[in-house]
Amino acid sequence: MIVSRVHEMFGDEVMIGRWSDEEYVAILSMLPSDGIVLSREVSRKLSGDYPVPELGISQDVALRVTSGIIDRRAGDDQAKFTKSLEKFAEALGKA
Repeated sequence: MIVSRVHEMFGDEVMIGRWSDEEYVAILSMLPSDGIVLSREVSRKLSGDYPVPELGISQDVALRVTSGIIDRRAGDDQAKFTKSLEKFAEALGKA
């Protein structure tokens, strides 16, 4: 559900995947200033109530989206970037 909504917003420009049970990572190539604006928009557009069928009954599930930016430049150390993603995901879990 989340992945399809993000693809609807960005099309083929986004790489998105599940980071953990409740976390996703989306990778886009853009200026950090544009990413900050986009991050807020994604949070606003994706947060809300969603009908989820369970045992033939549709129940609304509240989804709260928290997002942020990790800037990575060409030539940056991949391990450092991955560690930043891990810290980011951990911080989101505490938000």
